[in-house]
Amino acid sequence: MNIKMILIGASLYIIIGICLGALGAHSIQPLISSKELESFRTGVDYQLYHGLGILVLVLLSDQLKIKLIWSIRLMFIGVIFFSGSIYLLSLKTILGIESWVPVLGPVTPIGGLIIISAWISVMVAFLKQWK
Repeated sequence: MNIKMILIGASLYIIIGICLGALGAHSIQPLISSKELESFRTGVDYQLYHGLGILVLVLLSDQLKIKLIWSIRLMFIGVIFFSGSIYLLSLKTILGIESWVPVLGPVTPIGGLIIISAWISVMVAFLKQWK
């Protein structure tokens, strides 16, 4: 596991999440509906939570000598699908991608399932460690 790259990636997730949160709070708020803004904020929240989660998993992996690389990979991928699709769906009118809705709509729950799988993988790794 390349810890350095994972830590940089998780830090980038957090930095980008903070920037997108500020963008949502100040710049795009008047341009999208309140429902779209709420969805956008959900994407930001999940990105921030899981960026922090990845940092914690790296530290736990090292401290407890548990292999969590697949959990971490799934988390990175799940956030891209989940939050990324929410951002695009929320900004579809601004970006002029209304025609993408049928494709992007199913991507969000797929991303959510990948994130859930990541956390199940973490739990399984812990259970194996404590046998």
